[in-house]
Amino acid sequence: MALAPNTNGALVLPGAGPTSQHTPPPESSTDSDETALGPTYSGEDIRPTSDKELRAWYAYAWAAEPYVVVAIATFIPLTLEALARENGHLLGQPDVPCTPKSFPIPIPGPEPGPPHTLPKTPTAFFRPDPNQCIIHLLGIRMASSSFAMYTFSISVLLQSLVIVSMSGAADHGSYRKKLLLFFAALGSVSTMLFIVVKPGAYPLAALWTILSNVSFGASFVLLNAFLPVLVRNHPTVQAQLKSSLLDVEPDSESAPTENTALLSSTSTPPPSVTASALGLSTKISSTGVAIGYLAGAFLQALAIFVIRAFSSSPIFGLEVILFIVGAWWAGFSIFVALWMRPRPGPPLPRVDAKPGDPVDERIGWDAVAYAWKNFGAQLGSQVN
Repeated sequence: MALAPNTNGALVLPGAGPTSQHTPPPESSTDSDETALGPTYSGEDIRPTSDKELRAWYAYAWAAEPYVVVAIATFIPLTLEALARENGHLLGQPDVPCTPKSFPIPIPGPEPGPPHTLPKTPTAFFRPDPNQCIIHLLGIRMASSSFAMYTFSISVLLQSLVIVSMSGAADHGSYRKKLLLFFAALGSVSTMLFIVVKPGAYPLAALWTILSNVSFGASFVLLNAFLPVLVRNHPTVQAQLKSSLLDVEPDSESAPTENTALLSSTSTPPPSVTASALGLSTKISSTGVAIGYLAGAFLQALAIFVIRAFSSSPIFGLEVILFIVGAWWAGFSIFVALWMRPRPGPPLPRVDAKPGDPVDERIGWDAVAYAWKNFGAQLGSQVN
């Protein structure tokens, strides 16, 4: 039996009707390019927030939050203390190491006093502990227990400086996602590098702590910079805004046009839309926190088994746990690279810009100067 082509070029049996063509299902509203209103600045991505973007936001909370729950809160302080003690000596006894390995060394303790009595003089309160471990770092004499505190103090100071300096780049231009991935890579690799630190190179552990802690804080600032954009372009908020536009009198002076911004400084959305957006923002944020702490609890439980497995080498066991935390951070950050859209912010305001000049989206030292200028202005307004 011969086959004859139909009008579409498909081969059909003679006398048979046209073959049914498979039509792919339409994309969901969250992945479409439909928008409520036009962009408010050049390069703005106003596509509705997709499910993949929300999963990417949650994925980074799942990836990075265990660093605080497991590493910063528990195992980095223990690791810093253990590595420092390997290089220290007892107070007043330079020849007696804090952690003898080959033979037991008697450690003198404080002289016992009468039970339930107070010292006769106030100076007895300040009697040095003979069991205190002393280290010498860069010519500075300190207790081994202070090594972690000094390290965290320096990391928090640098973290605050970095966060303020990059705030301009987080809110303007197209570097938000790139910076997030950069700090995620730097922080996760720094955490994994604990595993190569030997007791004799314990200052490296302080360096990895500083780099990872600064990177964690900076990356979460960048992650939270995505939240207002995801909420503003969420289909639920967009639908309510469209509905609110239909309820406004066309001749009203405050009636928005097709180019009016949504939930931005150039327009005042109805209170119901604002409340819905705030509720959605709270829901996304709280869900991310819950997911992150769930991941932290899982790794904390896993750390118990790691400690037991490396009971003969406790320092290496601590470093293995930190390596797992860093690998976890790096692995799940891949979903941010795959699913999160860059969502560029508005161009950085420039003092010397003239009307009609082309927009320069490059972010450099101008962003740092702009960030500190804004910080100084806000600080001055609070003081005054």
